[in-house]
Amino acid sequence: MSRELIVAGYVVLALAAAGLELAARLTGKLPTLGEAVATVNRSLTGRWLLLAAWIWAGWHFFVRANWG
Repeated sequence: MSRELIVAGYVVLALAAAGLELAARLTGKLPTLGEAVATVNRSLTGRWLLLAAWIWAGWHFFVRANWG
């Protein structure tokens, strides 16, 4: 896959996340991102999953970006 296609996919995901956050704040029917993270963070397994996601994101966005 080309780099442009991958970046476009991440832009689409970011726009979808922003749209969901806006809908959650306007309607009150969906949890906001902060509420969802707080819910996941209540359990030990959830904390480990959040840590793993944070490490994965850091590796893919910051470490690998400087290699090539």
